[in-house]
Amino acid sequence: MAVDAHDGSSWTPQAQMTYDGLGQRLSMTGFAGGQSVTTQYALDGSRVLSADASGNVTTYLYGLGPIGQLTDVWAYGLPDGTGTQRQLVDPQGEITLAASYTPWGDALSVSGEGNFTYGYFGGVMDTATGLLYVGNGQYYDPTTGRFLNRNVNPNSANPYVPWGGEPTGALIAPLVLLAMLYSRKKRRGKLDTLIILLVLCVGIGMSLAACGPDTPQGESSPTSEPRSTQSNQDNNAPTQPPVSGTPGGETDKGSNPANPGSGTKELSADSTVECYVTSTPTPTGTPTPTGAPTLSVAQWLEDMFGVELLNGSDLYDGMWTTDRADGARRAVVDVANKLSQITGKDSSTAFRDSYNTYNKNLVMRKVASYEVTANGVTTPYNGGGVTRGAHLIEFAWIDYPRPESMRNNIVHELGHAFNVNRDPYPADSLPDNYKDDRNLFLHNNKDPGVMWQADLLHTDSETFADMFVAYTYGVWGNWNDPINADLLKKHNPGDPSSWNPPQWMDDHMRTWTK
Repeated sequence: MAVDAHDGSSWTPQAQMTYDGLGQRLSMTGFAGGQSVTTQYALDGSRVLSADASGNVTTYLYGLGPIGQLTDVWAYGLPDGTGTQRQLVDPQGEITLAASYTPWGDALSVSGEGNFTYGYFGGVMDTATGLLYVGNGQYYDPTTGRFLNRNVNPNSANPYVPWGGEPTGALIAPLVLLAMLYSRKKRRGKLDTLIILLVLCVGIGMSLAACGPDTPQGESSPTSEPRSTQSNQDNNAPTQPPVSGTPGGETDKGSNPANPGSGTKELSADSTVECYVTSTPTPTGTPTPTGAPTLSVAQWLEDMFGVELLNGSDLYDGMWTTDRADGARRAVVDVANKLSQITGKDSSTAFRDSYNTYNKNLVMRKVASYEVTANGVTTPYNGGGVTRGAHLIEFAWIDYPRPESMRNNIVHELGHAFNVNRDPYPADSLPDNYKDDRNLFLHNNKDPGVMWQADLLHTDSETFADMFVAYTYGVWGNWNDPINADLLKKHNPGDPSSWNPPQWMDDHMRTWTK
């Protein structure tokens, strides 16, 4: 079985699956950004005992149902009455991830770190496709509220819906409950009548939804490509995507795969845009727009720093709303203040000098999605940002639960723009061990709800961009922990200056900004 996505002009593979003779899934290969990762499953009947994604092994523990999962540390799921996991906790009982869902199982909100292995009514969440795997080769699409074929409930009046399929049940059940309740009441007021009418309307609506077309207006059909619905944090689910992280980066003279842009040169028609990233979904239940940024915010950024907030063509996803514009303002101001601190110049001059915005604005364009090309394959993404060169950054979905994450994502891209505004690129001078040892000195994403590493790729450009975030806010990992410090020394014994990443970054930033 294979899952492909269509962007309006061409098909792009998302996943391929293999099954045994009993219809149980044995492996799944996810595709993103020109890369692929194959996950092999060890099964006990229909239960997944372990999942091996290119050496990243996750083991699962069961009782009457799923209890926990172990990758690096144990995480335990807390389900509701339907078997849908609502929270993950660590061994100390601290909540590390929480989510809420629509009645159809699509994510309404997610906060914290990680991903749920088990989603709506206990189905396995497939990051690469956005579907729920319910066993025996059957899949459920939470964006449409339908199974992809009729084999789950073959004898039901509507076999594609997740309940019994009889639409009358959705109407009769609440009315029976009301009848039982109100048969005990001797007096009924206007409020009682209003409640009865309200429940009746809800029941009729559910019935119409069950009897109506399988495809809600504006959604893909059950047989078409699903949307990706996972977050961009590290994924410990048994169906990991090829890479973790938020889209971001720039081309660094072809020395490593990243995003478009090279120094102050414009992209040519035959430029290759490469970025190994994972798509980040636009959450279901888009919040009501708070309006375009006030003229004072957008105009002030342009007048003060030469940063232009440019709206795209989409009504909401392509708008710099008030909240998003404020996130951009915070990011730009924080970077400018840091540059002012190390140069001794005022913040406006320090920023304009570093980003060369005297004669050409640094444009931050808000889009619903963008495309990147890797290994000759062009793929659309709808989350994070992409640096297109010295003076253009595009941002798709950045509406994180915590505003600090939006701010950090923008600062991450400003790190890429800082990089491509220099020749040679600062990222090229990173010590050899910094890419592989980045988790020894960069703050992890376990700070509840706050993203400090926007892209986990072990490349020069992505490591530099995340170091730029850490340097701007002075938020580093435990690099001076005895174990981590010893590893930094062992991995680069010939360069003592690399043993202190914050000091290394400060020394070089002062040189790069002269």
